[in-house]
Amino acid sequence: MNIGCQVNNIIFSLIKRILNKVRKSDFLKHTVILTSGTAIAQLITIFSAPVTYRIYQPDDYGTLGLFMTASSLISVFSTLQYHNAIITAEKDEDAISVTFLSIYLSIIFTIIAFFFVIIFKSGISKFFGNKDLIKWLIFLPFSACFTGLNLIFSALATRKRKFKLLSGNRIIAAIIVPTVSILIGISLKGPAGLMVGLLVSQVLPTILLIRHFSRNSDFTLKHSPQELIAVSKKYRNFPLYSLPASWINNFSNQLPVFLLNSIGGSRVVGLFNLSNRILGLPSQLISTAIGETFRQRATKDYFQNGSCRKIFLNVLMILAIVGFFPFLLVAFVGPELFSFAFGKKWIEAGEFSQIFSVLFFFKFVVSPLTYTTYISNKQWIGLLTDILLLSTILIIMWLAKFYNIHYKTTLLIYSLSYSSLYLLSLWVSFKLTNNPNHASKN
Repeated sequence: MNIGCQVNNIIFSLIKRILNKVRKSDFLKHTVILTSGTAIAQLITIFSAPVTYRIYQPDDYGTLGLFMTASSLISVFSTLQYHNAIITAEKDEDAISVTFLSIYLSIIFTIIAFFFVIIFKSGISKFFGNKDLIKWLIFLPFSACFTGLNLIFSALATRKRKFKLLSGNRIIAAIIVPTVSILIGISLKGPAGLMVGLLVSQVLPTILLIRHFSRNSDFTLKHSPQELIAVSKKYRNFPLYSLPASWINNFSNQLPVFLLNSIGGSRVVGLFNLSNRILGLPSQLISTAIGETFRQRATKDYFQNGSCRKIFLNVLMILAIVGFFPFLLVAFVGPELFSFAFGKKWIEAGEFSQIFSVLFFFKFVVSPLTYTTYISNKQWIGLLTDILLLSTILIIMWLAKFYNIHYKTTLLIYSLSYSSLYLLSLWVSFKLTNNPNHASKN
């Protein structure tokens, strides 16, 4: 009994110490807020997934995956990546000006993309090799637009430390997607429910963010064209370097989709899409939440203290420890997990997950930390890294086709090569944690 009481006392003491640290640390407090909201959102996704994946076929998810691929590739251009400057701007006035600049760019881009899709939608559908996609392409510009707007106002919320707002929005999006998908999927065959669920989940949370900030008097200030031109020049490194880097990175991530679509059509793409979705859950649940608070804290430490190395190493350690065992489990029993959760028709998605478990582990750990390239205004380094990544992957794909290598072996080589480049990015990001200009300012 005495031993049991001692153990209980130790546990309660440990919990009390953790809670005290959370109360005293803004970083931990904000991380807990974002993580708890994201956790609820992901629990909704996890519990609804076995239902939705039994309603829809791999081909339906394949069509959704191709639409998301197209949206991802064009969404990069919606703000010209100026939205990243909203967090890194030293002055609030600049941050608000960049916000308006990003909004105007997103609206202009949507109009251009709309006419482009109307003219070339048949060609786009043929390029992706999916006839069902053509009826949904008209929504592509709107998907890209609301993706851009969400990035803008999420960045503003992060700067303003509105983490409860971000957390609530994720829960709303998580509820919308399965609810709409299940209700439509019961009565209609095909990917309609998945598409509508995706679009509504992009539109509604963004509108709620806009509504929140539209009530803020600082946000409603008018900005002259001269001010917008001034901030566009001041933060020109984002369209010059971050824009091509982000597009190359997106394209590199989507290359397996093109490879699998050419081999097995939309069915195989659907299997791959499920694999990516499940492997991405830890990133959405923990890595992204920690990453958003890291960006705000690291930016503050970098400019005020001259270094964000301490918070960088702390976040690195936390993510590595938290992410190790879930991805290790998938690496060993991925097919069995997917077969049990989603049915036997999805067992190959578990095989894809085994192949990509190492890659997603490094993505989970490293992705939030690469934000130091933005903070240090060294976006060109990220561009060079992404060019190296794309070159490596294109060589792998060419060799696979030339030597007729099995596509699963090709994906394994892709996964390991991409993982090594994440390690390179981690080393570069660590080197950028010190502010060389801080001493001269003081």
